[in-house]
Amino acid sequence: MSSYLTLADIASKLHSLEDIEKSLQKLIAEIQAAKKIGETWLQTRDESTYTEIKEFLVGRTSEILQTCFSVGSQSINQSSETTTLQTVEDGESATVSAYEGKVDISENVSVMYILNCGTRTGLSAGGLD
Repeated sequence: MSSYLTLADIASKLHSLEDIEKSLQKLIAEIQAAKKIGETWLQTRDESTYTEIKEFLVGRTSEILQTCFSVGSQSINQSSETTTLQTVEDGESATVSAYEGKVDISENVSVMYILNCGTRTGLSAGGLD
């Protein structure tokens, strides 16, 4: 059975993936909206001139690519953070460096609740009380 800190670390990584997924879903919606505007222009061509629609599409493409880069950069930073797990039972401290910040757990900790991962993923402290 894995320790609670190990489970919390994995739950934190899953939370990071959920954040990436949400960001990408928003990005897909923005791409679809820009495509729809371009496709509508192809059919009607009366509301915007060629130059206006071209500038719009180039601008939106640039913004979308910048957002992709930002999401990728943030996820790389999150996954490169290290996690140091030491046994709390031995009186040593443990540091979990995760997406939502650093949490220090010092000696004499009886129940650990790390980064709200217990309720978010259905994990419990299981025997740590």
